[in-house]
Amino acid sequence: MKKLIQLPISDNPNFSSGAIIHDDFVSINGLQRCGTTSTRTYIMNAFNEGLITGNLNQYVARFHMPVRLCSKQDLNNKKIIGNIRHPLSFYASYIDYHKNSRSGYLDDYSTYKCYNSLDDLKFKQILHILLFKLDWVNFANNLDGHHYKNSQYWETNQQLQVGLYTKRYINMFFNNGDEILNNWTTQQFFDNHDKELTVTNIVKLENFKNDMDNALSIEKSGEMPYENKSSYNPSNKSLQDVISERYDDESIAWVKEREKIFFDKYYKE
Repeated sequence: MKKLIQLPISDNPNFSSGAIIHDDFVSINGLQRCGTTSTRTYIMNAFNEGLITGNLNQYVARFHMPVRLCSKQDLNNKKIIGNIRHPLSFYASYIDYHKNSRSGYLDDYSTYKCYNSLDDLKFKQILHILLFKLDWVNFANNLDGHHYKNSQYWETNQQLQVGLYTKRYINMFFNNGDEILNNWTTQQFFDNHDKELTVTNIVKLENFKNDMDNALSIEKSGEMPYENKSSYNPSNKSLQDVISERYDDESIAWVKEREKIFFDKYYKE
């Protein structure tokens, strides 16, 4: 069995994409704050422990990349793995991460330049902007897709009434994500979701280990650990704690309206 020693990503010469590519599966490094770092670590550990055999042809995913940018050869007859997390947990983690990193990420784009400083905004205000006012064209061209700017074209589409999380989900997990985001209505997306979804194995952050073992066809991973660095990690903070700390009834309703696809397909109450 081929052994790999994982070097620091910045020093590793073996990278070419935002996906982990194996003979039998592709793991899309798609949705930020949904366990993609944990996934990379888990796959490497499982491979080095002999729980995954075959060839890891690309094993350092340096950025968040849509599945449509994988080659047909890479995707042919393979499982395609993608990570998600509960929408209420996602927004708590996403907003805190970018606010605390002071990267300017939310200041410049996600806030739609409505405010002078992110520090002037409360969680609920930022949430409302990400759900209802996000300038997707500007966001996608300058941030979400700055690594592959020449491989995308965006138009403003007022007919698709969904939040940032669903837009990124469409962009990352659907081969025709650009067509959906540019031209489809909300109803078209819901009606055709199951038929068009390219990712075949969804890994929920809340059920990470079991979902990963199922996706990778690992029968017994034992106590093989994984590291989850996401803030508001469901393993040590319950969803109810997140909700009580960050949300009120109105903001919960906003998320359920704009991220309805996740509640319908993955988090039914």
